Amino acid sequence: MTWQPENKNGAKAPFLLLTNRDNQESYNNRKVKREGNRVRRGKRPAAWDKNAGSVFEQRNALARSRAHLRDEVRNCAGRAARDWP
Repeated sequence: MTWQPENKNGAKAPFLLLTNRDNQESYNNRKVKREGNRVRRGKRPAAWDKNAGSVFEQRNALARSRAHLRDEVRNCAGRAARDWP
């Protein structure tokens, strides 16, 4: 036997009311699950949130990640100026 809520007078609620409410809850659960999947698909990768601190922390993290690129550009420019192959 399923649990049925009681009203103020202690009478049991009609079974159809309980069934409709259960169907509504399951519909809402399906809807939330679909929306959750949609959000999860569109979410940015976790690596992007790794340096989500202050502006200065983000700037320093970007500078560290670009340091080797700056070195390559400097080296290539030096070789070109000296006519190195």
